[in-house]
Amino acid sequence: MTEKGSEPLMSDCVQSHQIMGSPPPVYPGQPNNIPPPQAGYVIQGQPAQQGYVVQPPPPYGVQYNNAPPTVATVVPQPPAEDHMIAAILVTVFCFFPTGILAIMRASDAKAAASYGDMQSADRHAKSAKKMINISIIAGIVCTLVMIALVIVYVMVLTQAAQSAYDNRYD
Repeated sequence: MTEKGSEPLMSDCVQSHQIMGSPPPVYPGQPNNIPPPQAGYVIQGQPAQQGYVVQPPPPYGVQYNNAPPTVATVVPQPPAEDHMIAAILVTVFCFFPTGILAIMRASDAKAAASYGDMQSADRHAKSAKKMINISIIAGIVCTLVMIALVIVYVMVLTQAAQSAYDNRYD
């Protein structure tokens, strides 16, 4: 064998050819390591070889844009507000049936925004906002109704107590 930095000996070349087989054929006009072009293709800068077809020019009227591709700048839109915190608060403090729907819509808005579907995110956020407003209104109405019922109940109890007191001492 040879030492580092020295030229290979003829015996080394003979040994490698015996182990690896014969070297691949060399094509005229090409370096040893480049295969011949496939049919229909020509390597740029080299003439077409016999047996290979050169592709015809494009048909009449077809124009190719050889300009370099342009990079389009996309300005990201801010994600739609999902109203999740407001939905949770109206569920706890106002009217829970529509509050649960508001939470579901806010969750849908958040998921759509994470997928990049801003139209759906905006639609779900608007729906969540509607459910939040309905919950607030329903919560206020329910609170007023409960206050009215408590007032009526207290008045009825007071009248019943007053009449019981009056009947007892009559």
